[in-house]
This record gives sequence, structure tokens and C-alpha cells, in this order.
Amino acid sequence: MKIVVSETTDIQLEWLVAKCEGHDVVITTIAEQAERFNNALLQYGEKPSLEAVAAVIAGLKPRLKHGVHLVPVPSYLTDWAQGGPIIERKHIHIGPRTYGPATVIMNSWRAIIGFDPDGGEHLFEQDGPTPLIAAMRVYVVSELGEEVDVPEELA
Repeated sequence: MKIVVSETTDIQLEWLVAKCEGHDVVITTIAEQAERFNNALLQYGEKPSLEAVAAVIAGLKPRLKHGVHLVPVPSYLTDWAQGGPIIERKHIHIGPRTYGPATVIMNSWRAIIGFDPDGGEHLFEQDGPTPLIAAMRVYVVSELGEEVDVPEELA
């Protein structure tokens, strides 16, 4: 399914960033994830301890949105330890979105990558409600374009 990057949901954007980063992301249903959880618990016997359950949960790290999981997908949109290295590596500039003579700050952020040497325009520019979302949107656009394909399961 084709979508415009600026209109992606969080889970779609997380999937796209993971794709750009070269991760092999598996999309599973809640039922598949529950079966995976149960199978992982079996190794601890009939009555696993609370510590064993916590270890299994920590090992699976499912990302649940819209009835599907993305395994594994770091939290690029909320964790600076995950999104920050991309921002640094791609030289993404982030700042508050302004209106008019740069005196009125809007409730969103703008991220840019590069400048066109001929016209001084930004090569890639995206907005978002947080600095990380804006940065990840511009990263995806710079790698895949403004319109991208995402799996139907993430609709």
C-alpha cells in the first residue's frame, strides 16, 4: 500500500526507519506473538517463576499497535538512544517550526537534510509533532522518497 511519509502512523514510520536501517522486521499478529510467548515459557517448566516470565517478556520486546507486532524494532520515535545516532550520522538539522518572522513558534518541529547548492533550498524537509518524529520522517524521505510502500498489515 502506498502512503505519503508525512501522513504515516507511528508504527508505519517505525517500520520504515527499521527498513532504512537494514533490519529484517517481522510483522506478526497478536495470536502469533502469544504463541511465541507460550513456547518461550515452556522452557521454564509447568509453573514458571515471575523472574522467568519477566525474562521471556524482556526477550520478546513486542511492539503492539493496531493488532500487529513489529519484531524487532527499536523505538526510533521515542528513544533518543535509537534515533539520535541516525540524526548524527545523517546530519539532520532539527528546530521548532515557526511562522512569519520566526517569532511565533508552532506546536511542531521541522527537520531538514542538506541544501541544494544551486538554490539554497533544503534537499529534504519534514515536519512532526516531536523532534524525533520529524527527524525520522526526513530520514525516510531522504532514503526512500516522499511516497513509500508499507505492508497492508500496518494500515
